[in-house]
Amino acid sequence: MSHLQYTAKSYHLQWNIKQLSKICHQLYRNYCPESFKHRRNVNLSKVSDQSLLVLLLLQVELGIKSQRHFYRICQFWLYNFCSG
Repeated sequence: MSHLQYTAKSYHLQWNIKQLSKICHQLYRNYCPESFKHRRNVNLSKVSDQSLLVLLLLQVELGIKSQRHFYRICQFWLYNFCSG
């Protein structure tokens, strides 16, 4: 898949990220065990558990099976649309 297919849908992806983020935060808050939420050194993590859930769900929604390929697409998107 080319990066142009993803740039053409950038507004669609932004909307989905907001929706997925809201859903993941609610699910995490309601169903994640307290022992997992308050595990040791959780404050040292660079990415929150909820953000990881959002990214994994977005990857599945886009039908991308390779995390390496998904990471490259995210880097491309961040570099082209968030820098400046």
